[in-house]
Amino acid sequence: MKEEYYYLDASNRQQGPVNKDVLIQCGITKTTLVWKQGMREWQPAAKFPELTHLLPEGIAGAPIPPVNPTPPPYIPTTSSYQKTGNSMVSKPDNYLVWAILATVICCLPAGIVAIVYSSKVDNMWNMGDYEGARQAAQSAKNWSFASLGLGAAFYISIFFLSFLGALV
Repeated sequence: MKEEYYYLDASNRQQGPVNKDVLIQCGITKTTLVWKQGMREWQPAAKFPELTHLLPEGIAGAPIPPVNPTPPPYIPTTSSYQKTGNSMVSKPDNYLVWAILATVICCLPAGIVAIVYSSKVDNMWNMGDYEGARQAAQSAKNWSFASLGLGAAFYISIFFLSFLGALV
């Protein structure tokens, strides 16, 4: 699969997605702002090693236009990255697997709380509450590991009590 690029035209409008060959044919210069998936922000085309040898010099001293473009349209709101301010924020892990394992193997009450927090992470992220999603993920993690710790303490204490009972 070829990488797809977005660029800002002379009117500061977002264009794309296009592959590298088409991008060069669109008349971009080294100062044209370009973005591709996985990047945090728009960069001049000269910062792309795969493009620099293909680009014309452009107008000497041409300023890079100030820009605050929206993320490219093909990134859905359920993406694992969202643009907030000037940077991309990655979606936190929901720790659902840990919460389920902790519930089944270790401590039912604490594990259920962990599952509840885990289920909130994706919903909050999709609604745009990035900080709430991060806090719910942290709570799910804490409750999962607390449940695992309580379960481990319970099983260890049972082992020692039965060992002591065998000695008596």
